[in-house]
Amino acid sequence: MTATGPVFDPARSAALRDILHETVATSPARPPRTRFAILGGLIGVAVLLAGGTAALALSGVLHFGAPAPAPAPTTVTPSVTPIPTPTPTATTPRVEVSSGVIVPHDVDALPGATRWALDLPGLDDGCRMSPQAYDLNDGLAVFLSGMRPKEYEGGTCADGSREERIGLTLVDTTSGEIVWQRTWDYVSDASRNSQATQLRFLGTSGRAMIVSTDDAAGAHDVIDLTDGRTVATIEPKLIYGVPVPGDSGDLLVASDPADGRTDVPRTISRIDPRDPAHPRWTTTVEADSVSVGLGARDGGSAVVTAWASDGATRSSALIDFQTGQLIRLPAGWEFSSGLEATTLWRTPAPDGTARVAAVDDSGRTLWSRPTAAGSYLAAVGAPGSRAGSSSTLGVGTDKLVVIDRSSVTLVDQTSGDSVWTASLAGCDPVDFLGVPSAYTVSAQAGITVLFPQDRTCTFDAASGRLLRQTTALGDSFALVGERNIYSNPYGSDTGTAYDAATGAILWTRHQDGERWMFAGGYLVQAFANRVESIG
Repeated sequence: MTATGPVFDPARSAALRDILHETVATSPARPPRTRFAILGGLIGVAVLLAGGTAALALSGVLHFGAPAPAPAPTTVTPSVTPIPTPTPTATTPRVEVSSGVIVPHDVDALPGATRWALDLPGLDDGCRMSPQAYDLNDGLAVFLSGMRPKEYEGGTCADGSREERIGLTLVDTTSGEIVWQRTWDYVSDASRNSQATQLRFLGTSGRAMIVSTDDAAGAHDVIDLTDGRTVATIEPKLIYGVPVPGDSGDLLVASDPADGRTDVPRTISRIDPRDPAHPRWTTTVEADSVSVGLGARDGGSAVVTAWASDGATRSSALIDFQTGQLIRLPAGWEFSSGLEATTLWRTPAPDGTARVAAVDDSGRTLWSRPTAAGSYLAAVGAPGSRAGSSSTLGVGTDKLVVIDRSSVTLVDQTSGDSVWTASLAGCDPVDFLGVPSAYTVSAQAGITVLFPQDRTCTFDAASGRLLRQTTALGDSFALVGERNIYSNPYGSDTGTAYDAATGAILWTRHQDGERWMFAGGYLVQAFANRVESIG
C-alpha cells in the first residue's frame, strides 16, 4: 500500500452502470406512449457464466468544489388523508437505515379500497420512469421520481424538452404519510446524451448519494435520510464508487483508467464523499487502468480488475475495506458474482466450459467445480430486501443452482458439493430468454427456478423431484412474498396474486400500465408519478 497526497482523482464511467431492476421494472408507465425497448431478460440474482466480469471500469477526472447551499426540504400533504401512525419511541428512531432484512407483508385478499395515494414530483411527458422505491426499514421507503430511463438516449424523447424535475420523497408506506420531500428542477445540458439519475445508500450511515449524470446541472448531493437535507455537494462520478458496508458512509473509488499518461499511478482510495480530498487510505495498483466493484454482500473486501495497456490482458484481486491491502488472485480468473460472504470466480476455457471457484476475503479458495458451456449460476434467494434496495429476493440462502440446457444442479455454497441434479424434462423451458434466477419461500419445501418470459419450475429441495411447472408464474417482473407470488406482466390488463405453495389464484386486479413493487415491505403500485397502496 502506497500513501499519496490529499489530491484524489475519482472515476468517470465510460458507460452508465445500470441497476437492472430499475431500468426494467420502472420503465415509462403508459404502454401506448412507451418509446423504449425493455430488456426483459435482465432480472434476478442469476449470473451469466458465459460473459464478462462484474467489475466496472471508470474514467474521467473529478474537480471538487465547495458544497452548494442545501435546498430546504418541503412538507407535502398527501392526496389521501393517511392513517395515523404510533408515536416513535426515543430508543428506536423512526428514520433509521436497517441493517437486517425487510420482510414483505403478503396481501392474501384485496381491501375494499386503496388506503392511500400520493402524487410525487416529476414531469408527466411520457419520457420518464415510474417512481422507484428504496427501502429504509419496515414501513419506510424513499421514492425516486421523475427520472429518465437509459433507453431514451438517442430516442425521440432526446429531441424533446430539456426540462427536468427529480423528486426524492420519504414515505411511511403503512399510512402514506410523507416524512419529507425534495425536488430538483433544472434544464439539462443539451450536449449531454445521458440524463440518468441514481440513488445510492451509503451503507447504514443514514446518508445517501443522489446523482444526475448531467455534469452541469441536476442533483449531485449527499442526503441526510433523516430529514432530506443536503450535507455535501459532490461530483456526479462518485455514484460509481463502492459503498463500504456498515455505518461509516465511506466509498471505495478508483482512479481514471482511461488516462494514458504513464507517469500517473493507478490507485484505489477509501474516501468520505463529504471530504473526498482527504482519503483514509490509498493503494497503488501496478496497471495501466483499474476498476473497483462490488464483491460479497457482507464481505470485508471489494473486487479489483486491472488491465494492461493492450486492453485485453487483465488481472483480478480483492482489496480490504479497512486496510487497503491488495490480495491478488490467480491469472485468468474473472469475477462472476458475489454471495453473502464469498465471491465466485470463473476460469473460462476456449470450448465454453469454465471452472468456478468460491473465494473468501483472504483470497483463500474454499471450493471449485467445473461447469458446462452455456451454463448459468444463480444464488438461491429468499423473500425480503436489504436497505437501499428494492429487490424482493434480497435474502441469501446457503444454496446455489447451476442451470444448463438439460438440467438443474443444487449446490451447497459452503462446500461446493452437489445436493442433487434434476433433469429439465417436464419443466421444458422454451428458450433461455434471459438469465434464470432461483428462490425458495417458506410456504413450500422447494427450489423454484424462474426462466424469464417463460415459466417457473419448482423442484423438491431435498430430492430434486419436479413438483410443478407453471407458465402463469413465469413473469419476469413477478414479486415474491413469504407466502404469495404477485404477477404484474407488461402488456396485460390484469395483475394476479397466487398462493406460492399451490399456484392457486388468490385475487386479481385490473391494471392500466401500473407497476407493482414492495416499498418498506408493503405492496404498492406506481403509474406515471402516482403511487398508491395495494395491501
